[in-house]
Amino acid sequence: MAERELFVRAIAAILASLPVPCSPPALETLALLAEQYILHLGTTLHKYTTIQRRSKPSLRDAALLLASEGIHTRDLEDELERSSSVTTRLPNFDLSAASTTTASSQRSPSIPAASIVAPSSRNLEYIPPWMPELPADHTYRATPIYSDRVTDPRAIREKIIQEGQLVESALRKLTELQRDHQL
Repeated sequence: MAERELFVRAIAAILASLPVPCSPPALETLALLAEQYILHLGTTLHKYTTIQRRSKPSLRDAALLLASEGIHTRDLEDELERSSSVTTRLPNFDLSAASTTTASSQRSPSIPAASIVAPSSRNLEYIPPWMPELPADHTYRATPIYSDRVTDPRAIREKIIQEGQLVESALRKLTELQRDHQL
């Protein structure tokens, strides 16, 4: 929850540096939109990475993402220059409480999942009160599984040869079937 509050405060500080008045509901909406856009950028970058059969994004993937989203590096540099003056005017946030909770949660292996994962705020009226609660949202999330890549050049060549032999045998069988049907 502290990360979310810090995210909203950062957006508020950026808006305060600009001549943009913003009410609390508008700030919350803007934070949600920014969060969705960042999630979209991350998802798109992940797609570009998996298309290239990599598990970690490269600089080319990031460049492709920026180009596809119409984000020019000059705009980012201008924003960096403008925001450098903003960071000196930011109020000092008390991050010690947030850092101690994350450090202590990393040390202790017996933390219940309910304290780590935010509970779902779904109000499901169609479920009767005597029924048990649905599992936490993290149970429905898919985790990508990456197969181990073969990096040995000799093994790669052998695999290519095996695949070529399979293709050849399939083509031979196909031509035999076609020849049998013509007779």
